[in-house]
Amino acid sequence: FHGENKYPCVLEDLPFVLSKIGSHRSDDLVPVPRRVMDVLKRGGYLDLRRTDVGLWYKKASCYKTLATASEDADDTLVETVLCDAGMCSLEHRWRALKDKKAAAGTTAAVADKVVLYLKAGPGDEGASAVGDCPYAQYVRIALEEKGVPYELKPCTLFNKPQWLVQQHGGALPALAHGDEQCVESEICAQYIDFFFSQSSLTPYGMEDIRAAREASSGIFPALARYLVTLPDHDDEAEKCRAGLEKALGHLERYFASRSSEGGASGPYLVGDGQQFSLVDASFAPKIYHMHVGLQWFKDITTKDMSAKFPRVYRYMKAVFTRPSVKMTLPKSSVIVWGWTNARSSNE
Repeated sequence: FHGENKYPCVLEDLPFVLSKIGSHRSDDLVPVPRRVMDVLKRGGYLDLRRTDVGLWYKKASCYKTLATASEDADDTLVETVLCDAGMCSLEHRWRALKDKKAAAGTTAAVADKVVLYLKAGPGDEGASAVGDCPYAQYVRIALEEKGVPYELKPCTLFNKPQWLVQQHGGALPALAHGDEQCVESEICAQYIDFFFSQSSLTPYGMEDIRAAREASSGIFPALARYLVTLPDHDDEAEKCRAGLEKALGHLERYFASRSSEGGASGPYLVGDGQQFSLVDASFAPKIYHMHVGLQWFKDITTKDMSAKFPRVYRYMKAVFTRPSVKMTLPKSSVIVWGWTNARSSNE
């Protein structure tokens, strides 16, 4: 939807989202598939508390009205229509909050305590141990890149804060910054990028960001299917391995085409590869799970794969040595623990 905010949305999913709205009136109860929920939240189109399906319909109707009325609707017009309907975008709400904090003092916007609630890990430490969640590491990388002091609160089913359970169904990771709270790793990372420091972790245009996401997005789902498939070397497992190699090949070709066009000289995913971005912060934890999981469960090292995917391998070496990534990596034993649990449920 034009003008919603500067952050990526899965554009190809929007026709599906709109089809689910159909002809329902705003006071109807509309069943919302989880996939649609995720798409809308990533783009900032849905109340994060998941409480008002009617608001979702009303907001989409505003966009359809705008699209019909004018093809040249700018961001200001979009914000005006939405805010008049009581439906400001995430970015608009965050901007107002930032201005309000800034009015209270020059450092007020960043002075509030930042707490990251995330999955707890195994072992004798219990709820004090950080777990294996790559989405939580994504948020931690964003915090480290911005130099934001923060506190970690590992959570089990039994020690989540009341606001997280009541308002967000206990979803992790979750970020609390003063009185502001958000869930979903993408939204948490975007919030951090918006609120803290002048340097941006979204330094590229939307076309470059979408291309990088599309090139890398298939790897983690393919990895998960391969790691949990048992037994490890039957026909189904080999089919899953082929699926992972296909996804890696897609990323390899992306790197190759970018280099052949002469526009990329840096090691990172987006644009010319010179600047580390939120796309890298999101992807690095997932390929670290690949690095650990393949070696432990499938007896395959990522170095073994370097001959077939040399550019992907170079990318992995670059991000694994970046300080923000390196200092937030879970222990290999914790990643093995997490995937062992996932595999046991598949036996």
